[in-house]
Amino acid sequence: MPVNQSSSSPERFARRLAVSWSSIRGHDQIIKAIRHVIRRGRLAHAYLFVGPVGVGKRLVATEMAKALLCETHPEQRSDDSCDRCPGCTQVTARTHPDFQLLEVPEGKHEFPIALMQEAIAHLGLKPARGRHRVTIIDEADLLSEEAANCFLKTLEEPPPASLLILLAPGIESQLPTVRSRCQVIRFGTLPDGVVAELLVSAGIVKTPAEADKLAPLCQGSLNSAQLLKEPEVRGFREEIAKLVERPAIDSVELGQKLVKFVEAAGQDSAAKRRRGQLALQFIIEHLRAQLHAASAGVDEREGRLEAVAESVDRTILASQQIDRRLQLVLALEGFADNLGQLLR
Repeated sequence: MPVNQSSSSPERFARRLAVSWSSIRGHDQIIKAIRHVIRRGRLAHAYLFVGPVGVGKRLVATEMAKALLCETHPEQRSDDSCDRCPGCTQVTARTHPDFQLLEVPEGKHEFPIALMQEAIAHLGLKPARGRHRVTIIDEADLLSEEAANCFLKTLEEPPPASLLILLAPGIESQLPTVRSRCQVIRFGTLPDGVVAELLVSAGIVKTPAEADKLAPLCQGSLNSAQLLKEPEVRGFREEIAKLVERPAIDSVELGQKLVKFVEAAGQDSAAKRRRGQLALQFIIEHLRAQLHAASAGVDEREGRLEAVAESVDRTILASQQIDRRLQLVLALEGFADNLGQLLR
């Protein structure tokens, strides 16, 4: 039985991932390359998909699994899925015996060693029904060194017909011994136009006008869009605007608000990081408006232009620190202190 750890039900997952190549937007060149190697039978044994959260890495990885396990043309090397056969529908529902998608269990901050050991054992078995065994590890940046070392031998000596796909926000979050044994595929953010279209088609907003207004704030990620629809998040954005627009920033108050906002995600460490990134995006949004005012001479306070420009750089740096999995609360509190010193 495949190891499929998730806090979401298979039914919710099926609704979320019942897609085909043609419905995945924004990654045409990546999809073209993947389909090409599938047709030619030149798949690597392990891939590392890196890029921001919410841009489609998991969609592409899952569609890749469906193409390999589709039963419509089992005798052929097809690069596409029919989305109707038992193989496709079971991959979507995460019940296929040759497919597993691993996530950090709810309430955990990293992958348990026992879960990784079970997953490796599953990947090492001969395919039960399809031509491959496919394992996707989402949020592979949350693999501890011990957990990552568990499947190092699998990367060095991959079982026949096995495929491992790691999903992570950045390549630097993986051990050198792991990333050197994977083929890296880099995903960029989604263009605002694509985000706007997806906002409407996914039902996150009702009108194209609302989508056009929301899309630039999403940083090319649908995850941010879903957060931005929450009243609590919109209220936080307004609070941040008022705080950053003051003549001088209260670093203690800013730090408290940032920490409270990310801690509202509970024990979900990935959700906390997403909230942290979104909060910093709100700050950048208002700092850039101040930067424009200072450069246009509207704000003539001495040294203001340089201070705001430096503040934008510090905010971007804090965002990078969150991506590198530094202690989230400490990173945000340190950032708030730096911003308070710059904008006094």
